[in-house]
Amino acid sequence: MKKSALIIISFISFVFSSCTQKYNYPEAVTKIDEVIIENKTYDIVTFGRFPQSKNEAGGYNVEPVKWRVAQKHGNQAMLICENVLTGNIPFYENFSDNRTVDGETIYPNNYEYSEIRAYLNGLSYPDLKKTETKWENNGFLQTAFTADEQELILTTVIDNSETQYANQSALEKKEYLCRNTRDKIFLLSKKDIENPELGFTGNDSRIRLVTDYAYAHMAFRSNLSNGIWWVRTPVQMYASRAYVVIYTGEADENKTNRVRDPITGVVPALWIKLN
Repeated sequence: MKKSALIIISFISFVFSSCTQKYNYPEAVTKIDEVIIENKTYDIVTFGRFPQSKNEAGGYNVEPVKWRVAQKHGNQAMLICENVLTGNIPFYENFSDNRTVDGETIYPNNYEYSEIRAYLNGLSYPDLKKTETKWENNGFLQTAFTADEQELILTTVIDNSETQYANQSALEKKEYLCRNTRDKIFLLSKKDIENPELGFTGNDSRIRLVTDYAYAHMAFRSNLSNGIWWVRTPVQMYASRAYVVIYTGEADENKTNRVRDPITGVVPALWIKLN
């Protein structure tokens, strides 16, 4: 083969490998598919297990959880769940009441002190109807992942500042913002769900299907099985509301729900170590 032909083949191989994301996944993460969004290829992987489809016995099959690999930094990858996994997990049950913690006013749409954050990470959360706490070491993190799998999930600093609003220039009130948190599992922000680098290029890219288990736990499911899901960013004008993505994938400034709304589902995200 002539030298010029070898150079052309090498160049084509270089371009192809540069445009294709390749990850060295740990054994617990299995690539099952790919999806192309705006000419960019994203891996679909399974990681962890959670109740999802209904079985003949009237229960739910514990099945591998599907994630889109949205981003890679060095030997770390960001995973965003492909489904609405459960419902009826509020920010706060009393949407009209503020709380006081260590002298600080905590509004109902505060993410740091929310029940949904406690659920995702298995944190202690006071049960308003009982004397004990709930979710402590018994949240999504502990339910969906083995101890070894939990070791693969990175503790991430979650930015809860005003920078997580897609339109910062319109931000008039900041009292509903909370401090940054350090979590293994988290909800996406308003900025995240409009970020094309994460694969969110339009309404279709934000649509998430609702599992049978989530539907049984009050999550809304459309005729096409699409759901409504929480965003961690508080609505700036109302302490009782947080942003959501609706079943059509729309996520503009008017797409919000009250913080105790049971039909709004949960779409987790996380960062993992790569080999």
